[in-house]
Amino acid sequence: MTPPSTPGSHYEHVHAQTFVGRDVNLNLEIHATGEELQALLDRLLPLLQERDVTVQDGVITARDRTLEVSPAQADALGQFLAALAVDDPAERERHYLTYLVVNPAFRRWSSLYVPLSGGYQPVPEITPTYSKILVRGEGPQRQIERVRLEDIRQALDEHPSFVLLAPPGAGKTTVLQRLALDLALQRLQDGSRARLPLFVRLAAQRPHEDPHDFLARMWHQEMPGRHANPQAEFLQALRSGQLCLLCDALNEARREGYLDRVQQWQDFARDLPTGNRLVFTCRTQDYFGELGVQQVEIDPLSDDQIQAFLANYLGPDPAQQLWDRLQGPYHTLLPLARIPYYLWLMVQAFQEAGNLPRHRAHLFAGFVERLLRREQSKHHPDWIDPAAQHLALGQLAYAMQALGEGTEVEEAWAREQLPEEVTVDGRRVSTPPDAVLRLARAASFFAVTGPTTLKFTHHLMQEYFAGEELLRRHQDGEDLAVLWQVPSRVAEMPEAVRGKWDPLPEPPTSGWEQTTILAA
Repeated sequence: MTPPSTPGSHYEHVHAQTFVGRDVNLNLEIHATGEELQALLDRLLPLLQERDVTVQDGVITARDRTLEVSPAQADALGQFLAALAVDDPAERERHYLTYLVVNPAFRRWSSLYVPLSGGYQPVPEITPTYSKILVRGEGPQRQIERVRLEDIRQALDEHPSFVLLAPPGAGKTTVLQRLALDLALQRLQDGSRARLPLFVRLAAQRPHEDPHDFLARMWHQEMPGRHANPQAEFLQALRSGQLCLLCDALNEARREGYLDRVQQWQDFARDLPTGNRLVFTCRTQDYFGELGVQQVEIDPLSDDQIQAFLANYLGPDPAQQLWDRLQGPYHTLLPLARIPYYLWLMVQAFQEAGNLPRHRAHLFAGFVERLLRREQSKHHPDWIDPAAQHLALGQLAYAMQALGEGTEVEEAWAREQLPEEVTVDGRRVSTPPDAVLRLARAASFFAVTGPTTLKFTHHLMQEYFAGEELLRRHQDGEDLAVLWQVPSRVAEMPEAVRGKWDPLPEPPTSGWEQTTILAA
């Protein structure tokens, strides 16, 4: 491959600021020339094509060779590859897969960094277990059975399409991203004998965009280089039966036109060309069988898994102390501890205070406070009072919840929703929207998802901030009952497609359930 004709002038100011994982921004910057990034690519690609390659937290090892790619280098490499004028689809595919493997947002669970004594410590890995949901029999003999799956690949082998269900924070996105990484390495090594992964967020699908158009647009956005006809390129890959389409977070999809889009996805899954795989994720409480595909659930963490995680992270004695608290005075938190995201928040809280808060909202409050303290210590020139940041982000999160258009929004829209000033303890505090968003990205509350779009780094984070605003409005006397009221009478319920002996489905969700729980 030939480098750009004038790499020094064209790429001399490649600049990357990296947000790692869902939790903490490493806030690293890099300036690199095109020649330097081309040299990195030329070293990286052959390593990834070795059979014995391992990728762990940005360190690529194969045989006796090791290459470390920092998050900032990875971001710069992504910008470099996107700007290359490459026409050959095979070469563009290799560039796409190479960047996917080192992409900070796709690094394995161990790359979710947490602040510890001024440094960063990788989070120990939790290997989830899965169960397949089988429905046997009809009428009064109808039975629902859970069948244990050893690995998510077993579901891929057995079902062309399925939906992965779990409660908020159970790691649905992490599972898809890890799967994308594994498939990317296989594809680099085995070529067309392995499936090509395409990870997409359903929040990015436009209200009246059908699955083919949406996936072709994502193909164009994710695959670097020049595309003569991205729609035709995507359709060719689909017809060849070599894709693994990883569609994340049905529950975060836009509400406008939702039922029509779900029907289109059901048709898309039914007509999926042989050889392809299609995987959705969704919160358990928000899924009612509308996709018509096999259901797979992430099992709650067992006692052994929780204790192993605590021991790996805290060490034997503190881990036992925390486990004893979860068994005793804080037993009401144990169901939450079976969800990886909440377990991690508990570890953070215990590590700092030697104790646990009484409920989930205080877990988030402590986490947010720690991140804001960290950013305050960096002496940002446009720093804003943390209480004012809370208020401003709460208003934005509430507006995003009320909008009902998914979790991904245009940055320009977000700026319009943010207040220019807020009142803190009776005094007016200026909150310039640009500064609020920049500081929120620095604290890793927000992540950039496209050239003009962003989202909270975790849906639960959005719901926490929205819950703060909901609580403030409730305390001010605003009637918010409509947010958590659900249909209860026959005439109010949507039509349910079911058999004669099937039970009625649960009432439809409003989308405010988690927000209300956190506010309460």
